[in-house]
Amino acid sequence: MKQSPMFKHAIESFQHGLEHYLDGSERSRKFALLHIDQAIELMLKEKIVQLGKSIYKSDGTTLSLHESFNSLKDLKLKEQPRLEELHDLRNTVQHKGLTPDPDSTQFFIEIANAFVKRFLKEELDISYDSILSPKYSVLLQEEKLPEFEGVFSLLDAAEQKDNPVEKIITVYTALQRVVDIYSVTSDKKPSFRKTFKDIMSANGNNPQTLKPYLTKIMILRNNVVHSDYSPTIEEADSYYQGAWALLRKVGITKGFKGYRPRIEEPKVSLCIHHSNGRDCCGSFVAFNPSSNPCDITDIKLTSTIPLPQLNLVSLKNHPSRGKVRGTDQKLPLPIPPGRHRVYFRTEEVIELYRGLLPKTTTIQVSFNKSKSEQKTLNKGDTHHYS
Repeated sequence: MKQSPMFKHAIESFQHGLEHYLDGSERSRKFALLHIDQAIELMLKEKIVQLGKSIYKSDGTTLSLHESFNSLKDLKLKEQPRLEELHDLRNTVQHKGLTPDPDSTQFFIEIANAFVKRFLKEELDISYDSILSPKYSVLLQEEKLPEFEGVFSLLDAAEQKDNPVEKIITVYTALQRVVDIYSVTSDKKPSFRKTFKDIMSANGNNPQTLKPYLTKIMILRNNVVHSDYSPTIEEADSYYQGAWALLRKVGITKGFKGYRPRIEEPKVSLCIHHSNGRDCCGSFVAFNPSSNPCDITDIKLTSTIPLPQLNLVSLKNHPSRGKVRGTDQKLPLPIPPGRHRVYFRTEEVIELYRGLLPKTTTIQVSFNKSKSEQKTLNKGDTHHYS
């Protein structure tokens, strides 16, 4: 199938953007973002045309990036907020002469590259490697800083900047990276405000206390990006301090390695089978916020009655009763980064108890042999069978 001139232009722009990015000079970083942003806009328009819709408005001009996203709203593109941020940065580079720093450039190039790989395959039915040289995949696979070290590296870079616009944009990019760390496995579009409030809630604090911090961060950033406003260096320094205040408020400070793994949505079933034994099974969502896998090393159920050991686990479905299937395994169970539902069951059904089933059951999950998460389930949260 022949490719349209618009799609060819999109690929050329994307290639030029990657070449500028890999060059690494200040001038090339500017052109990298300009070309990559243009490539993404053209790819979106190519999809619009393939869907049988027009990219032209009544005045003869073509759709903007934001209007293109709106035309494709049924696709629910989860990368949209980050790509709109890239477009805003592109406008600041072009209209205000901003020179993006290496960390900010890398942040957005990685986002754009991941989007293009997925969008080409899933929406345009074209392989990334079929239209781009394999050298780009190799060259872009540089070793990245651990997730929160990347945040702190951006903030350190921002502190050294004398240009107020550059300082503010770099600080906001660091905060965006926090949002992406916590949203990387979610199918929903990451929300800046909601993500920080969720972090606050997960730490047991009132998320409403973040409102003045978030408002200050968003207002100045939007003024800089979406208007001709020229901030002073004093405002930029205050913005930098405000970002650190926000991070301290939610519990993120230098040396922070990420929240420990935790469990969500636990479900437990306690059963008596054939009037001669008791079986336990259930599931929970394991959230690993790190960029590296972690291990579930132990799962325990405790209650007012003795319960058997849980020793079969799976990430696919409930383990079979009394035997091991291909998807079943014994602990430890590796958990990739992100949220994954873990299923568990006792391998053997043995006689342990006769009588009424308990009103509450506690599940305790140990990660990496030391860090444990514990949830207590009331009778309404626990399925009882007999």
